[in-house]
Amino acid sequence: MITNAKPESPLAVTTADDGKGAAAELVALLDTSAPANIDFLPLLSSPATAFITPAKPAVRKPHATFFDKENTFVHSWNVRVNEAPDETSILTADKIPVLAKAVLAACADNSGMIQDPRACHFDAATLVCKGAETPACLTEDQARVANLIWRGAQDEKGELLAPGGMPYGSELAWAGSMALPKGTKFTPDTSVDYAFSYDFPNFMSSWRRTGVTNANIEFSQEEFRRLDAMHGLNDPTNPDLRAFAAHGGKLIIWQGWADSGTSPFGTLNYYAAVRKLMGSEEVSKFLTLYMIPGMYHCGGGPAAATLDILTPLMAWVEDKTEPAQQLVSYHAEGEGTSPVVRTRPVAPYPAIEVYSGQGDMNSASFYAVAPGVGGVSDELLWAGSRHYRPGEQMSCEDDGHALRCR
Repeated sequence: MITNAKPESPLAVTTADDGKGAAAELVALLDTSAPANIDFLPLLSSPATAFITPAKPAVRKPHATFFDKENTFVHSWNVRVNEAPDETSILTADKIPVLAKAVLAACADNSGMIQDPRACHFDAATLVCKGAETPACLTEDQARVANLIWRGAQDEKGELLAPGGMPYGSELAWAGSMALPKGTKFTPDTSVDYAFSYDFPNFMSSWRRTGVTNANIEFSQEEFRRLDAMHGLNDPTNPDLRAFAAHGGKLIIWQGWADSGTSPFGTLNYYAAVRKLMGSEEVSKFLTLYMIPGMYHCGGGPAAATLDILTPLMAWVEDKTEPAQQLVSYHAEGEGTSPVVRTRPVAPYPAIEVYSGQGDMNSASFYAVAPGVGGVSDELLWAGSRHYRPGEQMSCEDDGHALRCR
C-alpha cells in the first residue's frame, strides 16, 4: 500500500475506526535512531490527522475533538428536533434533494461548491410550500427542523452546547441518519444519529451509568456539566504541542467542509487554540490544515472524495518540503473506488482555490490559489470553549488492581 518510504525511516501504519463506522488512517513515520519520550501526540480530527515524528511509537485511536459532545448533544439534538410524536421523521429523506439543491444555489461559488459554509446564511423557510405539499417544497415544520439542525444543539438561551450544528452543504448526508424515509421510526437500526446518542450519554459520559439517552437528555448548561465528566479522557483538546514540535514532529490535519459526523467548526476551534497558545508563525513550521469543499465525513458519504496526505507529510519530514497545494478527487459514488468525476486542488488553510471561470470546472487545472474567505472567525463560542487549554487531558492505566487516572 505504501512504497515510497525511505529505508532509514521505517514506516508504521495502522487503520483505526473513528467510532462512527468510517476508518481513518493514522500514519507514524519513526526514526528508531532518535528515541524520544513525548506524552501527548494529538489525533484531533475524525476525517484524519496524520503525524510524523522522530519518536518512539505512540498510536492512539483518532476521533473528533469533541467526541463525547457530538455523541451526546449533537446527535441527540438531530433526533429530538426531527422526531414527531409517533417517533417518525418530520423532515423526511425524500425532501433532502430539494433542500441540498437550494443550499448550493445560495451558498456555492462559481464552481458549484461551497468554499466555506460560515460565509453563507440560508433560511429553509424560503422552501415552504405555497400550496399543497410536494417533493419540491417543505412544510413549515420541516423548514423549522432544517434550520434547527444547521443551528446545532443549544440551551434555552440559545447558547451552543457543542461546536456548531451541521454545516451548509452536508444535507445529502442527512438522509438515513437524521432524516428518515416517510413512516420510518427512529431506532438504533434506522438512524446513525439515534444509535450513537442513545448509548453514549448513558454509558460513556460519566464513570457510572447516567440513565440519560436521546429520549430524556436536557439541553441545558446543567446537563452539559453533568455529561462532561469524561471529557478529559474522550476529547483530545490540549493545544500545547510544543514538545511535539520541538522534537521535529510534523502534523497535517484535513477535514471536509460538508462533514456531518464531526463538526468542522470544532476542528477550527482547536486549530485556533494551538495558534493562540504557540503563535501562528511557530505553528506554521509544523502544522498544516486542509479544509476541503464538498467532502463528507472521513471522505465518504453520498460522494467520496480522496486525496494523498501521506506523500506530502513524508516530504515535509524527509526533504523539508512544506505542504502546499494538494489534489482532491471526487468520485461518482460513496466509495473511493468508484469513478472519478471531478478533481479540484485544495490549498493550506486559510487560502482557498478559485475557479477561473474558463475551462472545465471539473478539472483541477482551471483553479488558482486565492486569499481565504473574509468575515469569518475560526473561534466559535460554546459551552466547552474552556476545554481548549493545556491540562485538560486525562489518561488511565490498569495497574492490575484498579483503573488509575490522572
